[in-house]
Amino acid sequence: MPRLKNLKPNRLTSIILTTIILIIVFNEAFLRQDIIKNASAISPNKVGVYWDQNCTKTVTSIKWGVLSPGDTKTITLYTRNEDNTSLVLTITTTNWNPNNANQFLTLSCKQNNTKIEPQKTIKIQLTLQVNPNIKGIKDFSFDINFEGKSQTFLPTDLNKDGIVDVIDIAIVAKAHGSKPGDPNWNEIADIDKNGVVDILDVSAVARDYGKTST
Repeated sequence: MPRLKNLKPNRLTSIILTTIILIIVFNEAFLRQDIIKNASAISPNKVGVYWDQNCTKTVTSIKWGVLSPGDTKTITLYTRNEDNTSLVLTITTTNWNPNNANQFLTLSCKQNNTKIEPQKTIKIQLTLQVNPNIKGIKDFSFDINFEGKSQTFLPTDLNKDGIVDVIDIAIVAKAHGSKPGDPNWNEIADIDKNGVVDILDVSAVARDYGKTST
């Protein structure tokens, strides 16, 4: 191998550039911590989880592919209410392996806590974020639990929209002072069921103002 001092400038520059490229390739191949093996099992309850809008291809697991520190991966799925009552979709994660994986990996879904009518389907997007500072994890797995929960409405949530708000105030105010047979009588506004919409009903709605149903 010729000594560097005897090389022509162009040849020396070529050697330096080649060395730099090799260093970059080494860093990409060996120093970056890619997560290779990963999977999420799907556990549904009262709802179905599907790959397609027509709900013909059931999702049993998700493979997130090769992930690197700082990556974000989004997957689109479809969830159908398979019960005969309205349900609220709740999505949680369990059984992380290794146990500390959820310190570096975050699953989110904007459609979490969405109300789904019976036999209706909604489009959802699951997003998995990898912490840029992840370390010590090459493989991971966790379960994604899809559950449809029956919603229990507050007695003062008169229009059953999940929150006691100005609409409920308006309903009870419009019926205030009425009893069965009156033009403005509204049975749902008679919260205490004493046969008249009075100040007690108004007070009940006012007391619960801002509260949400579960």
